[in-house]
Amino acid sequence: MTELHVPGELTTNGEAFTLPLVYRDGTPMFDFVTDLKKSVRQPHESIFDTPDFRSQWRQACAKLGFGIYNPDTQVYRGLRPHDFRRTACRNMIKAGIPQTVAMAISGYKTDSMFCRYAIMDKSAVQEAFQVLQAQ
Repeated sequence: MTELHVPGELTTNGEAFTLPLVYRDGTPMFDFVTDLKKSVRQPHESIFDTPDFRSQWRQACAKLGFGIYNPDTQVYRGLRPHDFRRTACRNMIKAGIPQTVAMAISGYKTDSMFCRYAIMDKSAVQEAFQVLQAQ
């Protein structure tokens, strides 16, 4: 497995997209990619049971202590998948990745939506002032 295919039914805008999981030289970007390559999978076989993804997410987060989930009422409070998207946007900008590339990776189509979710924290403002002071 060298690419992650995200089907349109899982995206906000309904459009599917693909992300690479290996570098240009074929080296896996993440440890889990090596494990996926070893597993027996059919091409385009899902990693997650997408119809039940939210329930699986809630249960996993509850087990890891990232949230509270009541399976009887199906009420969940805690970390959401979208939280990672926001953090990724912020981290990509802080790392100097061009906004257009960060938008392609995160799936945002407009600058306004990207800026809405690429929330900067206090440390980003502090770093900006340090850069200005050094000049």
